[in-house]
Amino acid sequence: AHLMSEDVNLKKVLEFSSPIYRHELAMIGRLFVQSPDLYCEIIFSAPGNSKLLRRYLDQYQQALLQLEAGDKEGFKESFKSISAWFSPHAEALYKESSALLAKSPGN
Repeated sequence: AHLMSEDVNLKKVLEFSSPIYRHELAMIGRLFVQSPDLYCEIIFSAPGNSKLLRRYLDQYQQALLQLEAGDKEGFKESFKSISAWFSPHAEALYKESSALLAKSPGN
């Protein structure tokens, strides 16, 4: 929705995107060739989804406030905290993403 609202030229973005960002766009593209009914049912089926989405929005708001305040140290601390939480899986996921990138056209 954001890319659409910004009227992003996807053809140009794909042309100049890094391999990993292209994979992200590919995964997003998979969603939008499928049924909106399916995703509607998935999203609306769990009563707690609106609260989960609100917390997600709150996290983005916090990051936006750091950016607007020029709070680089706060951003770095948040990044380190998330990195520590993610670390038990980071190496395996890094290897998995590297294998995907190695199979990408042009590599």
